[in-house]
Amino acid sequence: DSEPGQDLQSPPGGPVVTATPARPVHSLRRARPLATSADSVKIGLHIAEQGEIGMIGYLMVGTNDLAGSLAFYDAVFEPLGYRQTDDSGRYVGYGLPEKPEESLFYVTGPYDRQPATAGNGTMIAFPTPTLETLHEVYQIALKSGGTDEGAPGPRLDDSPTHYAYVRDPAGNKLAFYCDNVES
Repeated sequence: DSEPGQDLQSPPGGPVVTATPARPVHSLRRARPLATSADSVKIGLHIAEQGEIGMIGYLMVGTNDLAGSLAFYDAVFEPLGYRQTDDSGRYVGYGLPEKPEESLFYVTGPYDRQPATAGNGTMIAFPTPTLETLHEVYQIALKSGGTDEGAPGPRLDDSPTHYAYVRDPAGNKLAFYCDNVES
């Protein structure tokens, strides 16, 4: 929780947002636009182009083994076109190599130096451009030290979207999904 006028936490070099009750959130400006993948798969937030702050500024997952987690994410993100774009020594950012300043996903050891734990009920979802890529990413995740939380397939009777679920080596739950099941 932040006191009015207090800066909210962000990675070094990332956008700083100040919580100020006198100024409505929709008037805050984002320091950098949100990224889309090379295949034009939308992350889902595009209001930054209008100069407004997006709902998600960036995501961080904690780990007690940074090298092991980086090996996992390097392998899993490769088919999606994401690469390491920022390395501070304490955290590593991932994004599109041609737009490293737009990285939105970070892997880090906890700032308070206490052991990292996975959030119960917390999950981060990543879009995939095709069903083939969804299956590929799922298999790579399992071969790279991830654990199975649900094989690729549809989950809802009234939705064509396919999902796959894994946990990274630190126990963080990830979902990968494909809306474009016809491709």
